[in-house]
Amino acid sequence: MEVFFWLLIIILVISGAPLYVALGLGSALIMVFVQNLAPNIIIQTMFNQIASWPLLAMPLFILAGNLMIAGGSARSLLKFFDSWAGHLPGGMLVVVVLFCTLFSAISGSGYAAIAAVGTMMFPEMKKLGYSDKLATGTVAVTGDLGILIPPSILFIVLGMLMQT
Repeated sequence: MEVFFWLLIIILVISGAPLYVALGLGSALIMVFVQNLAPNIIIQTMFNQIASWPLLAMPLFILAGNLMIAGGSARSLLKFFDSWAGHLPGGMLVVVVLFCTLFSAISGSGYAAIAAVGTMMFPEMKKLGYSDKLATGTVAVTGDLGILIPPSILFIVLGMLMQT
């Protein structure tokens, strides 16, 4: 019986349905028909999870990152790190590591930091003669450091799941 629902999920994904629709529909059908849960319990649980306060932090973190970029504070922070470590050998790499780590800690999302810092710093690093691989790798790796610094989206979701 479960195989039918897994095939349904695969068919929905292949046919172009959004991933959340395919996984949500398949999971709901498995819970109703295999685990014998009432549909109203599933719907009530979904709405209770959506209406939780910790999930509100996610769009606000992204808003904070966008405000930093639009307001110019990201450029100021970049200039600060550049004046602090830009004169060192390989100083631009140090600046990118510090800036991307702090930006991802403030925005709460490593991927948002990678996108924002990458668009700002990649052309600068190219002008200074860094290779594409080194510039891309530095931004990609340091963006994920920010999720280790609380409060990040990852910590909020894990705390919510652990109900602490």
